[in-house]
Amino acid sequence: MNCDASSFPELDLQGRVLAELTAAAAERGVSLLVIGAAARDILMTCIGLELGRATRDLDVAVAVTSMAEFEGLLSAFPRAVGRGSHSIMVQGLEVDVVPFGGVESMTRRIAFPDGFELDVLGVAEALGAAVRVTLPHGVTVRVPTFAAQAVLKLFAWRDRRYATSKDAIDLRAILGTGWRGLQLDRLYAEEWETVEKWGGDVVAASAAVLGREGATLLEPAGRAEVLGMLREAHLMEALAGTAGSMAAEFLLQLDAYRDGFSSVNA
Repeated sequence: MNCDASSFPELDLQGRVLAELTAAAAERGVSLLVIGAAARDILMTCIGLELGRATRDLDVAVAVTSMAEFEGLLSAFPRAVGRGSHSIMVQGLEVDVVPFGGVESMTRRIAFPDGFELDVLGVAEALGAAVRVTLPHGVTVRVPTFAAQAVLKLFAWRDRRYATSKDAIDLRAILGTGWRGLQLDRLYAEEWETVEKWGGDVVAASAAVLGREGATLLEPAGRAEVLGMLREAHLMEALAGTAGSMAAEFLLQLDAYRDGFSSVNA
């Protein structure tokens, strides 16, 4: 799938920053994937949703063969003062850069020099199924599908849930994309049985579809790890609790997501 978002002024900053980052990565033979809230915003423009003001958070993942190659890319930019060892400044914007590929441990984790660890299970898989999006300033980037973004956000929330609630907020927004814009048309056209299964509740049905599609991205070991998380009732209750008065609706989305995800193993 390709998307042309080059005419969206709200993505101008991301376009400028990613043009510079992509050029530096290409010089070093490094593949780059936009992740995080920026990935969500970019794909939302592709399905015809109004963003208002796009996020200023920018996170990218880079496929590298060694930490030396990773550090070589980071050295092309000033480091972000007071941030982690993997944060740089590009066009005045802080960018968190996550390595994956040849630097992953056997358990699909990354250990940074400052002691911070991050689960990168699903990142390589997201790159393989990514959407190519053209942004302002003529740069084309790869962005994970919503299904892949949901998987990545689950792991991010698990790793950082005591430090920030933004991953939970992002996940809820991602799970809700399926019943809006062009995604709603697709839901009715291609997933009517799923809509019926959830009693006509398009919010739950869209989450179930994202769960199923997310599971197909992963190998059996990865699916088992995600399912283990989804089946931990206390974890899901804690995740849903971040939605405050909307916790019950979020928990229903998570239940539907788990149902869709587990159907791939059936």
